[in-house]
Order: sequence, then structure tokens, then C-alpha cells
Amino acid sequence: GPVKRPRDAGAAARRDQMSQGLEAQRRKMLVQYLLHLPAADEDLLATLKRRAASRRRDPVYLWEALISALSTLGNARGYDGLVTNRGNFERVSFEVLDSIDPRRRERHIEAVLRDAKVRMPVVKSVWLSRIFAFVKELGGPREATALARRQRGSEAKRLFMRQFLGIGEKYARDTWMDSHDPDFRDCIALDVRVLKVSALLGFAEADYAAHERLY
Repeated sequence: GPVKRPRDAGAAARRDQMSQGLEAQRRKMLVQYLLHLPAADEDLLATLKRRAASRRRDPVYLWEALISALSTLGNARGYDGLVTNRGNFERVSFEVLDSIDPRRRERHIEAVLRDAKVRMPVVKSVWLSRIFAFVKELGGPREATALARRQRGSEAKRLFMRQFLGIGEKYARDTWMDSHDPDFRDCIALDVRVLKVSALLGFAEADYAAHERLY
């Protein structure tokens, strides 16, 4: 059979050292970028904070947050078709869904999601129909939003959001981050873009909390 060559332990160690050095350099570059944001990014951050302040004042914010989450789950482009397009958004407003015969509600939602080019319209129509029923049990969007805001601490707020179908760890945080909630100032919305940055930094942990500690 073929002769096995002994492993060059020294070469492997050098490769590991070079890799670690490159990852450290990338981390330093990321930190420097975040500490000294370009003017355009500073302006964007200021705009996002103004929008967040408006969301904090919105007495029915939770409903739009849930619609937004389902619109982007799987593909962020669904947001433009379902939320930015206010005509489509109004078609899935709580008041409109409440006026529709429950036997037709899922089909109506599915039709809107298809028009808005949202991914997984069949599955999400079921989710949103059940989310609607749950929000109605809580007293409606205003009462549900107030109940969400009465939760104390990030853990309670995160678990509150996890009650809704389709809301996982990312969106359980994202909902609060989008309104710049003080309890979520040190949280991240972990998506494929952030995971790519993590990979460049040599970070391969799958645990959500581990990523938050990293950033």
C-alpha cells in the first residue's frame, strides 16, 4: 500500500498560528470600524433610533412587529411587499382580519402573502391566523402591546414573544431591538449576515448567547 508520510506537526502549528493572527486582525478591524463609523452609517443609525422612538410610542406596535417578523422570515424581501406596501399591510391589519369569517381567514391571509411575495405563504397563513386568535384572546393589539411592555427584564420579554407561532430566538429579540428597548441594547439579531461575520472572525459557536457575548 501507499507509504504514509509523517504529519508535519510544526507546519500545522504554523497554520493555526497564522489563522489565529488573521482572526485577531479581523476582530481589531471590526472594533475600529464600530468605534469610528462613517458619517453615512452614523446618519443611518440616527434614523433608525428615531424610528425606534416612534415605535415605543405606538400603542399597537406589537401587531406590526409580528407582521414584520413573518414577512422577513426566510427572506427579508418580503418586508417591502407586506409592510412597506401599506395597501397589503392594511389587508392583514387586525381590524380587517377580525371582520373576515374565520373559515375564510387563512385563505385571505395566504392570498395577501402571495401578492406580497412573502416566502412560505401557506405555512405563514396558518401561523398568522393563530397569532390573530391569540392576540384577540389577549384583548386585541393595544392590550397585547401593553402586556408585552409590562414584562420586566430581557428574559421575560423574550419569552413573551416566543409564545407566538413563528417567533424564534432572533425575532424574540428583534422585536424589542427595533424599538430600542433598554433591556436589549446589548443583544443582536443573529441572521446569516452576522453569521458570516462570525465565521470571518473564526467563531463557530452555534449558541445564541455565545454570539451575543462575542459582539
